[in-house]
Amino acid sequence: MKVYKQLAKNGTAVVPTLSISYTVAYLDKDDHKNDSYLQYIGKGLRNTYNWRVERAAKDAPDAILFRHELFERSAGLLPLLQKAGVKIIAGTDAGYLNSFDYPGLSLHKELGLMVKYGLTPLQALQASVMNGPAFFNRQKDYGSIAAGKIADLLLLDENPLQNITATEKINAVIVKGEIYSRSRLDEVLATIKSRAAN
Repeated sequence: MKVYKQLAKNGTAVVPTLSISYTVAYLDKDDHKNDSYLQYIGKGLRNTYNWRVERAAKDAPDAILFRHELFERSAGLLPLLQKAGVKIIAGTDAGYLNSFDYPGLSLHKELGLMVKYGLTPLQALQASVMNGPAFFNRQKDYGSIAAGKIADLLLLDENPLQNITATEKINAVIVKGEIYSRSRLDEVLATIKSRAAN
């Protein structure tokens, strides 16, 4: 705990990226062939995901156990870091070649894993909205809703403080002052799905 308190004193921030780590650690349990979000990823990019699954499939039982234990121990540090006052920032490493770490969805999964491994829903939400701007000294521009701030908003159908999975129940999004209703978001997804299929 002494080390974690020193990290907090130094202003160190931690971005756990649990979602991609969990995905890789447990490929033996879920090969992601039935992920609904694959329909939004082009075939070329999807093909690059295969090497990770194929490599993981070759692991011996002891290597698989090691992957599981490493993830569980690493994720188990989260509440200790929080208790020590270390800034935890939500991030996912979603991007090119990070297999099954889907942009957008992966942040929802990250928040869910943060709660599963010891943070409260409020702490997880703060990690995704407030802690990043605070770490980069950008609180005057980001991190809360107030006149003059840059604010993209996510409007939800349920309260994520009661159940963190409510972050996925999106009613509308406001980006740069433009409102995307649920039906408009569905149209955007349909367009992406069509392009990915071609």
